[in-house]
Amino acid sequence: MSTPTTTTALSIRDCSATFRGVYTNPQLLQSINLEKLTEAVLKEFGTYNIVPTDITLDNGDGLFSYSIKAHLFNRLITFTSTAINLEASFARLIRGSDRKIGADCLRKIVGIGRDYLTDNCYFEIGLHAAFASEKSRDAFFSQDNESHLQLVGTLGYKKLRDSDQMIRFQVDQSWVFPDAAYITWTTIGMKLTQLLEPETIWTPFFQMLEPLQLKLTDE
Repeated sequence: MSTPTTTTALSIRDCSATFRGVYTNPQLLQSINLEKLTEAVLKEFGTYNIVPTDITLDNGDGLFSYSIKAHLFNRLITFTSTAINLEASFARLIRGSDRKIGADCLRKIVGIGRDYLTDNCYFEIGLHAAFASEKSRDAFFSQDNESHLQLVGTLGYKKLRDSDQMIRFQVDQSWVFPDAAYITWTTIGMKLTQLLEPETIWTPFFQMLEPLQLKLTDE
């Protein structure tokens, strides 16, 4: 697939992200001080108007098969703690301000569980971003290629800028928005410090579009 010579701006239509950390040792439900944990979550996320009813417990078998959940912003952000993992999901991160809040919330929840987590984590971003028109989108995915395929996307592995961290990177057509691309970034053995160190978590990932002459903008 040949690379365009001019930069094309893509407008973010939708963006979501998933985080998963792994506990060093399985967390038996009986070993968790639920009152202390609830207080910590309410304190950290108090500025985001979280209330006690936003935190729920599914007992399961009362040992390892349980989940503790906390919801923010009408469930657009959800944190889940199980015996094995600390997980976070983020939806509708369309504007820069949304992503700034998402990054702050991720740092807060990891801070609460940091002493119990391994150094490795999983992180994935998926977003739909629109070209100026459906015709422009089709032109980007119909560039000349040696395989003579009618539509061509990008799938590969690339290191983050100034880092040895490898990322699985994919640019494909969006099947949700007819004028958009669907772009995903998936980490491979990423360290927590590598993920959380940048002031703007999303920037190192978004910069990977630059060699393709693509640039993301907010609607």
